Amino acid sequence: MSYSFFGVQVAFKREERDPLRGQLHHLLARDAGARQSVTAKQRFWKRLSELLATATFEYGDWDLVRGGRAQELFNEWAREIEESAATEPENAGTPSSSYVLATAMVLVDRGSNADETLGNECDIPESAWLTRQTFAQLVSIFPLLNFANVQADAFFVVPGHERAGPSARDLVSEDYGLQPLT
Repeated sequence: MSYSFFGVQVAFKREERDPLRGQLHHLLARDAGARQSVTAKQRFWKRLSELLATATFEYGDWDLVRGGRAQELFNEWAREIEESAATEPENAGTPSSSYVLATAMVLVDRGSNADETLGNECDIPESAWLTRQTFAQLVSIFPLLNFANVQADAFFVVPGHERAGPSARDLVSEDYGLQPLT
């Protein structure tokens, strides 16, 4: 079977009193590991999209790959994020000087209505690929998908717990590869 991969990574400044990182972790903890119905998945991604809409994205990256390496890319993104989280230093810096990195991704059946939705919603002029507005639009795509056609989905938040997250320098490094947004 052929698939399409869609992944979005956004980074926003970690503010000391901003509850967003904690809310994202709470949402993940509440829904982690549970076998979810299509309706429950839709609710999860809608709530997640609403939470992320409150952030001011400063860095980002996204990809839509239809066919070919889609499944391999989904697995690669998940593996790299899990590996980097496992080796994340306990005190990489101060939380107030770090960023929160949120990664959302899906693997959908190629040719399905979810795939068509991705194709339509990601038809963005190249000149707008790295704008905050585009990333807000990209994050809002997830709840539009028909999860009956989603083979795999994942969401990650870095840092975990009360650790400091990546710095601006980290985010643009080869390890992360994010781009500053305008």
